[in-house]
Amino acid sequence: MENKTLSKPTHKSFIFLVTILSVTVIVGCSTFIPTPTPTVIVLNIGTEVPTKTPVPSATFTSIPEPSLTPTALPAISLTTEIISSQNINQLQQLDIRELISKPEDFLLRDMDFTSEGRNVISISDSKIYIWSGLTGQLIGSMDHSMYLWSVAISSDGSMAASGADQGSIKLWNLKTGKEIYTLIHDNNVWNTIWSLAFSPDNTILVSGDMDANVTGWDIQTGKELFNLVNPNGVSSDSLAFSPDGKILAIGTDYRIDLWDTNSKKLIRTLIFDLRGGEGFSGIQGVLFSPDGKEIAAADGDNIAMVWEVSSGKKMDVIVGKGTFIRESKGALAFTADGKMLAVGNDNGSIIFWDVFTNKELRTIGSEKCIPLDLNFGFDGKLLEIGCYNGTIQLWGIP
Repeated sequence: MENKTLSKPTHKSFIFLVTILSVTVIVGCSTFIPTPTPTVIVLNIGTEVPTKTPVPSATFTSIPEPSLTPTALPAISLTTEIISSQNINQLQQLDIRELISKPEDFLLRDMDFTSEGRNVISISDSKIYIWSGLTGQLIGSMDHSMYLWSVAISSDGSMAASGADQGSIKLWNLKTGKEIYTLIHDNNVWNTIWSLAFSPDNTILVSGDMDANVTGWDIQTGKELFNLVNPNGVSSDSLAFSPDGKILAIGTDYRIDLWDTNSKKLIRTLIFDLRGGEGFSGIQGVLFSPDGKEIAAADGDNIAMVWEVSSGKKMDVIVGKGTFIRESKGALAFTADGKMLAVGNDNGSIIFWDVFTNKELRTIGSEKCIPLDLNFGFDGKLLEIGCYNGTIQLWGIP
């Protein structure tokens, strides 16, 4: 079931966005906006960083964190068995959790679970929301004050980044709801932030824009660390770090470029070659396996592929069953052992694929839940599906 209203335009679509609220003249390629009188927030990453006062419209409601024990969810018993290719036929839907306290105008555009699944962050219009991944309870909300296109949450759940029009990026402290930095990407006031990713150690934030730039930012200081320009000159639609942080994958039109994060040199390029090297709607999501040995990518033409990172050898070709495979990295999720890949489709189906035998194992789902984000959380014991209809489906081995 195609949902063009909710899908961001591809790089081949011409978007002309006119904002009459304000115009800021920015000089230089990437600009950091410091705070005149900084305060201090501890981000639980070892040091203190300066932060600017939240914008007047920013709101944050602190709610006690939910318990992770089964007593908080009487309908779910988190067993010791992880979800794998061996028991995939036993996988069952355990519960559906509504996102509690959604505003009337709530319309999901992007979601991102923490790696262990405890919390999930989402965007709607200019607002960022933090939810409990297990209960759907609203934990807090903030206002970027500009239309949002992308969001990412740090692996430890302490920070989030939101990307908007006019190259605007905001970094947030999720313990307090306060804005840490405003970062301006590129000197084009009409530029849009398509993609965001935190490094595994949560020290670097990487942003990709509509003008083919990928910029790395030091989270401690807000300073620009590097700027990479996509060789093919098209928008940076998806980003992913390898688990050890040594490789940055950038998904663009019909290719995934792998960059060495230390030398800032291109290692190799992986090509979607079923269309003779010409993409239609581009790479919409990239994801490394838990051990970093494989990388998966999905495009907007109902195809996903898996490669061996060290050699660039293609291992799998997965043809989706919906209109097209959902954009963003949320369309893809590796099981904890890295042997199986889940791929979400726009018709609500989720395909489970054995990476090493190149075979489909099972398909689940329905049109009631178009998957926006997939996550094998809680040490791989629970599959969390963030749905466009404002629910979280919880699946596991009963």
